[in-house]
Amino acid sequence: MKSEETADASLVTIQDWESQHFGIRMGRIHCDHNHISSETEAKSILQSAVQSARSQGVQHLTLTLNNDPGIFTDALSDLGFTFVDTKMSYLARPSATPRRAGFLKVRDYREKDRETVIRMISSAYIASRFSNDTTFPKTKIDEMYIKWLDKLYQEKHNNGILIVGERNGEIVGCGGLSPKDGEPGTLGNSMLVCSKEGTGVGYSITAHGINQGLRTFPLIEFSTSASNRKMIRVLESLSCAPASTSHIYTLFLKDSAPD
Repeated sequence: MKSEETADASLVTIQDWESQHFGIRMGRIHCDHNHISSETEAKSILQSAVQSARSQGVQHLTLTLNNDPGIFTDALSDLGFTFVDTKMSYLARPSATPRRAGFLKVRDYREKDRETVIRMISSAYIASRFSNDTTFPKTKIDEMYIKWLDKLYQEKHNNGILIVGERNGEIVGCGGLSPKDGEPGTLGNSMLVCSKEGTGVGYSITAHGINQGLRTFPLIEFSTSASNRKMIRVLESLSCAPASTSHIYTLFLKDSAPD
C-alpha cells in the first residue's frame, strides 16, 4: 500500500501512499537503534531526523522501535513524540493436524459482498496505530481499510486469501491475507473485521485462513495491536508463536509545511 522515496541521510523516508490518502505529508524515521549505545546518541539521531523531516515539509513523523524504548525514552519525551501503539507479531506454521475451524460457515469473498463488508468496517473499531493516533479522523481510517479490502481482493489471483464468515445466511466477519512484499514464502498483511466481538467469528475466520494459507505457504505472519487482547487470545489459541514486539511513536510537526 505504500511506496517510499529515501530522504537525505536515509534518516527519514517519505510515505507516499499514506501522505496522499490522509492529505498530510508523512514520513518515517529509519535508524539502526540496536547499535545506538547512549541516550546522548539517541537524542542526537532523533534531533537530526526531526530536522530532516522539517526540511522536507513532513508534518507527521513515525518512529518504530523493535525492542524496549530504553535509551530513547527521554529523547522521545523531550522532542514531543507521542506513544501510539505496541505491535505484536505472531507466526503460524504447519502442524500435524489442521487448526479446529469452529462452527461458522466460511467461504471465499465475492465482489457482491463488498457493500456489506464496507458497512461492517464503518461500524467497527479496528485497533491499530492509525486508530490510536488522534491526527486521523475515523472516516479516513475506514477508507484506508476499504482500499485494503479491495487490494486483498485483487491479490486473490496471487495466492492471497479473502474470506467471509456467515451465520444464518448473514455475513458476520471478513478476513484476508496476502503474500508479504520482499518475503517469499510468507503470507501476511492481515485484515480482520467482525460485526460482533466475543461470538467466535474472529476465531473461525482466522483458523480457516491459517488452514487455507498453510496449504500453499510455509509461514504466515500476523501483526496486531497489543491492545487487541481478543485477537491475541485467538492467535495463541491457534498455536501461533509470538515473534516480535515493536513500539510505535509519532510526532506531529505543526509548524512544518510542504513547499
